[in-house]
Amino acid sequence: MNSIATEVEREGTYRQVIESSRIPLRRGVSDAITVAAREVAETTNIKVICCFTHTGTTAALTSRERPRVPIIALTPKIVIARRIALNWGLHCIVTEEVNRFKMAVVNAAKAARKYGFAQNQDKIIVIAGVPFNVPGTTNILRVAPANEKQIFEGEVN
Repeated sequence: MNSIATEVEREGTYRQVIESSRIPLRRGVSDAITVAAREVAETTNIKVICCFTHTGTTAALTSRERPRVPIIALTPKIVIARRIALNWGLHCIVTEEVNRFKMAVVNAAKAARKYGFAQNQDKIIVIAGVPFNVPGTTNILRVAPANEKQIFEGEVN
């Protein structure tokens, strides 16, 4: 099945069909954030979109956009990771729960590098919701360095 999907995606008209079939049903902030993530990733040199998801919805919305970069879905729930694993383009990673956005960005950067989606000099997109661990709160998009040490540079304590 993977070889068939890969062959179809290599077809020259595949991208045109995907882009013309995007449904403009944008109803909320989560939809807008995932659309923006795809747009930013495709107009800049982003290597991966990392989305934190508690129920799988954010990852599914991101997958629906069919971005040209990989998508890492980070969730603290193995049952959610298993449920969304067959969504288009998702690479699911079970992670510890995070309570601060900065730690989410750090975890995303580490995962992107660990699994070969990005290197230290690359940029990634992180999508999440604050407050954390509350379903339906996707409201943040950050372009971040894949090197977590750079995330903390320039901060004032």
